[in-house]
Amino acid sequence: MNSPVEDRLREALGEVGATVEVGALRPLMVPDRRRFGVNMRLGLVGAAAVVVAGAATVVGVMGVTGSGADDGATMAASQPQAPAQADLSVFLCTGREPDNKVCQGRAATEEQKAALAESLPRIPGVASVHFEDRRAAHERFRAAFADSPDVLGDVKEDELPESYRITVDRGSDPKAVAVVAQKMPGVALAANVTMVGLGPAGLKNREDIAAFLCNASSVGPACDRYAARKTSKRGKAVTVDDRKSLEKQIRAMPEVRKVDFQSRAEAYANFKKLYSGNKALVSAAKVADMPESFRIFLGPGVDSAKVASELRARPGVSQVIEMRCVALKATLLADHGVERTNVCS
Repeated sequence: MNSPVEDRLREALGEVGATVEVGALRPLMVPDRRRFGVNMRLGLVGAAAVVVAGAATVVGVMGVTGSGADDGATMAASQPQAPAQADLSVFLCTGREPDNKVCQGRAATEEQKAALAESLPRIPGVASVHFEDRRAAHERFRAAFADSPDVLGDVKEDELPESYRITVDRGSDPKAVAVVAQKMPGVALAANVTMVGLGPAGLKNREDIAAFLCNASSVGPACDRYAARKTSKRGKAVTVDDRKSLEKQIRAMPEVRKVDFQSRAEAYANFKKLYSGNKALVSAAKVADMPESFRIFLGPGVDSAKVASELRARPGVSQVIEMRCVALKATLLADHGVERTNVCS
């Protein structure tokens, strides 16, 4: 049975023709709910929005929102060197994609590459298109993760797909361009790199862990257990005393360097800002739907998985997400076309 929050959000997303990653709705609903209607790889990119929103409600990168500006594109050949920063990454099929529904186990052909070079600049809203071969992709990857030797050592040059890196006109919507690009033959993934939290810069000052607290509408065994053990039978929402006690416990953990509390109002403000272009979604969500959370920064070299596991056992905690790991996985996929499930494991 769906929660009222999930039903409202699902209805709103349906109205605007967007795809929703239900698995990313975790702080607002039961954990580990099955996904529906969206490719896992697209959902992973969208999940990076969790980092800022405070509530993990995510429109996939393929969501349709608005139209582009007039076509003023630059052909790829005009600037051989692809920019370090782009608004979109259009990754070509390699034939080794884990999901063969799009590429069907075949690499992009030279004819498809030529067609893309001609067609991508014609998409309304596209400002420039640059082709990036594997060697250039590897150089950019090594520069981006120069301070992360563990990531560098795990990704080989031949794993990085060729791509077209796109910048859009000011005021144009990268997601709308991605919708068109994704449908073109030879394209494995069109990813919106402008999603909040992507890239090494977005990872630099990122909290390591977010511990979401039970609220009145929480659905899931953790909050059910918490409600059953409460001495005051007033629903599932964490009490003020329990919240203060939990904060004290977290701050006392030797692995923890810093703790920030995010209220429902703050989470809702972030949510509205992130989805300002989706009025239906914003109007469907309420302040009361947003979970309170502790944003936790760990010391260097700390095993975030171990800390997260400990926090999940604390009364009043609905869900714990390793935020830096979510953002890192999304960055690898959206900006470099590499899917990794073993990151942070």
